[in-house]
Amino acid sequence: MNKNNFIRKITMVIVILALVVLVIMLFGRILNHVAGKIMTKSLTEMRSSLYGDVPKEKRMLVGFSDQISHDAMNGPSEKQNTVKDYLDAGCDPNYCLSLSEGWQYNNPLMLFCSHFMQKSYYLTDNENKDSDITVFKLLIEAGADINKYPYIWAGVYLRYKNGIIFFKRNNPDDIEALNKFTKNYISDCNRVLKMFLDAGADVNRKGHPKPFEKEICARIKEEEIQKLFNSPDATTPLYEAIKKGMLWESQVDMLLEYGATLDESCLEAAKLSGDSAMVAKINTLWNQQKEKR
Repeated sequence: MNKNNFIRKITMVIVILALVVLVIMLFGRILNHVAGKIMTKSLTEMRSSLYGDVPKEKRMLVGFSDQISHDAMNGPSEKQNTVKDYLDAGCDPNYCLSLSEGWQYNNPLMLFCSHFMQKSYYLTDNENKDSDITVFKLLIEAGADINKYPYIWAGVYLRYKNGIIFFKRNNPDDIEALNKFTKNYISDCNRVLKMFLDAGADVNRKGHPKPFEKEICARIKEEEIQKLFNSPDATTPLYEAIKKGMLWESQVDMLLEYGATLDESCLEAAKLSGDSAMVAKINTLWNQQKEKR
């Protein structure tokens, strides 16, 4: 073997070894990344059940949030604490802590708009269909501020197509079931809004989508939230309901019944709905309103 061939072979061996080392290092990094993801998910699940690294002094507030969700969806259980127990122990009806990231999960009343909703489609005749109303009233009686946030706006904006799309995805060929679910889903959304309206929530209080965005909600400050809700870009609950189209006509009618203001922005919302029937409805209402002035 001449010297040049020997050098070439040594060089090739070195290159191959370097590539092997590089692959091992990259594999290690990928493995660590995947393991990190799994560990994060495991820790999140552990925290949601055992509180994990949540400080002891804050565990009661996390438990309060979980209890609100549980009792609202299933009713209180004699075998465990209840929302009333937490309130009697001194928990603030305007504040809780959640393991879900976002300011909206740290306000008991906002949980009814952004976290859970009792879906009557899945309930049997024997199940408690008013458990969420019972929990809601407990919080109000304990002093929850019904106008701390634009709850009506949130209930309209956050409850839209996603629930219906999810059901359709799991039942793609059952049109009858989809129609029934859609009807019940809209009725459930309206029932939650009515809870707030009957408790005195401002039907015209404006809201803004930005504080609810996934990348923002975990770090936004209270001052910024309120600033956005009072900004020129904020919209009314009626505007958002109209924008959803005639499928949500019952929601539009209910908001109007409770005193929602029909203004020029509603004409814009009707156009944005892309629904000619909604455009006709709002134009008619607008003209009728002008004639009465």
